[in-house]
Amino acid sequence: MNKVTRSLRLYLYNFITALRRCLGGDWKSFLHKGKLPDFIIIGVQKGGSRAIKDNLVKHPLVMIPDVWEVHFFDDDRYWNRGIGWYKKLFSGRVCGEKTPQYIFFPKAIKRMHEVVPNAKLILSLRNPADRAFSQYQMMISPSHQERRKKRGLPIELPSFSQLINQLMSVFPYSCKVYFSNHLGFDDFNAYTEISLLLQHGIYIYQIKNLLKYFSRSQLYIVIQERMRKYTPAEINKIIDFLGLPPLTGGFKTPDEFIAQYPYHYTKQAVKMSPEDRKILNEFYRPYNEMLFEFLGQRIPEWDG
Repeated sequence: MNKVTRSLRLYLYNFITALRRCLGGDWKSFLHKGKLPDFIIIGVQKGGSRAIKDNLVKHPLVMIPDVWEVHFFDDDRYWNRGIGWYKKLFSGRVCGEKTPQYIFFPKAIKRMHEVVPNAKLILSLRNPADRAFSQYQMMISPSHQERRKKRGLPIELPSFSQLINQLMSVFPYSCKVYFSNHLGFDDFNAYTEISLLLQHGIYIYQIKNLLKYFSRSQLYIVIQERMRKYTPAEINKIIDFLGLPPLTGGFKTPDEFIAQYPYHYTKQAVKMSPEDRKILNEFYRPYNEMLFEFLGQRIPEWDG
């Protein structure tokens, strides 16, 4: 290798290093056409994220892809399509996406930080007992039963009471599996979905993992019960977080959203029994207390 070639390689190395330093975590996306999202609705599953999306897209300056969920960061099928594929989903002044499982999967959080380190993150929290029961309703819906049938898995599930008691008996082990920091959506088969039902409601651990990679100022937390009651005010708080002028009308409450998408919900499920609610409230109490301390406020809507 002659002196000129060595000098040229050194120059290119220094140039690329400087470019990566300048672009930060966005250096890979610089090589692709399109735009990365300005914000992401990251969770929680069954926490009201769809209602947030349906309201945000009513703002004239907000664009969100017209897909149910993107799953770029948590599902290897989409991750392997590359950043170029992801960027083609977005356009407009302020754009974002919704995939409520992101907050749950450590692998997804790491990938998000690599690709969109400056994105604003929206997290909707719901009483964890109600969230668990809502997920169970989803799992016994006809669409999920058909999914298990196609995979050759048991179609019928135990009752909600039986399931939560079974899960609590193996909770320390299932926690160790989840917090191994390797799970992604592609690991989330039907058995894992059932076995990790309780972990979805331990919000404080998920938030702490998120804040290893993103600053607190990048995260906006919504309380779903307040969204249901004060939809216009809560949506405009999110819009203000995004740096946009307020929305003046056309709001849709979470209950209206459920009526609009009845095929995603089962009518076979019964209400959660008082006994099951008491068991779950006691189970989640210490984790909720840690969450309240983090937030600097209690959530009275979760009492009882």
